[in-house]
Amino acid sequence: MSPNAEQTDLRQSRPGDASDQPPDQAGFATAIAVQVERYLKGLRYPAKRQEVLARARLSGAPAEITQLLERLREKKFPSPDDLDDALRDEA
Repeated sequence: MSPNAEQTDLRQSRPGDASDQPPDQAGFATAIAVQVERYLKGLRYPAKRQEVLARARLSGAPAEITQLLERLREKKFPSPDDLDDALRDEA
């Protein structure tokens, strides 16, 4: 199992995240979080929402991804897990 797959599995097992959602919605939220992570390689945490957006745009993220990031309520993300949680809440 790759480190990313293992990390995703661990995140899904936390209370209050995508695993508490209906199966279809949980899978969709996880897929969105994985897609977003592809465009955030090299981002340092903690990261402000504007830093996350700038990295995504610099990496060529499609409009759907940048629009999702713009809708996030939180202004700062202490870790990648916190960003994933916010993405799952928004998705």
